[in-house]
Amino acid sequence: MKNYLTMMAVLSGLQHSSIMRLKKTYDKVDKKVMRSHNELCDLITPGKNFRDLRALQDNAVPPSLPYIGIFMADLTFIDTGNDNLLPGGLINFSKCRLIYSQIRQILAAQNTPYNFEVILSLEESLTKMHVLSPDILGEMSLQREPR
Repeated sequence: MKNYLTMMAVLSGLQHSSIMRLKKTYDKVDKKVMRSHNELCDLITPGKNFRDLRALQDNAVPPSLPYIGIFMADLTFIDTGNDNLLPGGLINFSKCRLIYSQIRQILAAQNTPYNFEVILSLEESLTKMHVLSPDILGEMSLQREPR
């Protein structure tokens, strides 16, 4: 599916402290599944400016849903690291081209739609789902595996 945004969200959720502490539970997960999990975690490591995830996203054939955090970070660095005007009051078109390049990549990912069949019951369940607070997650984690 090349849905890197959701992959990042799910893996980040699994790396929450209330989940990571569940050693006995993790020990029961199939080793092949854990290998896949670890490979995906390596992929989303922010080290080297998300080099591996960037390469995967850059080579993805549409449709894809990139991790927008990379683009937001790049746009922030472009904006803060480059003056709007050059000496003499000229517009910094180099900065404009860099910004355009990021926006073009985001738009390219949106040009080819996914062709999914709508499953209304699933859509309804997902839209009604509520987010649990860190405190509740911690309590649930301790109920599952007391200290």
